[in-house]
Amino acid sequence: MLIVDRWSLHVAEIRARMLEYDGRSFPNVVVVIPWNAHDQESVACQIELNETLRKAFPTRLQLPDPRIFRDDIASVDDLRDVIAAALKQTVERLRIDAPTKRSIPPGPTQQPVVQGPVA
Repeated sequence: MLIVDRWSLHVAEIRARMLEYDGRSFPNVVVVIPWNAHDQESVACQIELNETLRKAFPTRLQLPDPRIFRDDIASVDDLRDVIAAALKQTVERLRIDAPTKRSIPPGPTQQPVVQGPVA
């Protein structure tokens, strides 16, 4: 899970790293970007913050997939719910996609032979 603070995207190096990440696909990573609607400075700079977000995550915002990218989190309760759901979904996705531990041998197999006392 990658939790991103919108303000941190003003730092060129962080924004560049997020842009690099945006061009890749990792099935085991969910990007979570909370929003504090009660912070006056964030509300006053909302347009600027959203523009910086678009520059850092152009692909994820054009092709939104809530399983791997969430930028609609407006409260602490939402954040808790999203984190819990994202972790659960990611574990399930990895469980489905993970290779099996025991492979089936190629070709025909012998039937088991049961031995015991002869009557």
